[in-house]
Amino acid sequence: MDKILKELGVNRVDWVKIDVEGAELEALEGMGNALKQYHPKIVIEVGKGNVERVKRFLKRYGYSMAAIKGTSYFYCV
Repeated sequence: MDKILKELGVNRVDWVKIDVEGAELEALEGMGNALKQYHPKIVIEVGKGNVERVKRFLKRYGYSMAAIKGTSYFYCV
């Protein structure tokens, strides 16, 4: 995502929705610069086995995660 944002000349990111069927961490790792620079709000679907890993990763960028009740989605700010 970082590469695409740079190529397109994007200078602002407010929201990101991620639903990548088990590749959550890989998707987030590919947007590290965007997380640092823009700190967008994130809605992400996370498989049960990945919740703690995703939470630890996002915490390094100042995010906290809240589960969206009745779903496998999380709201991250």
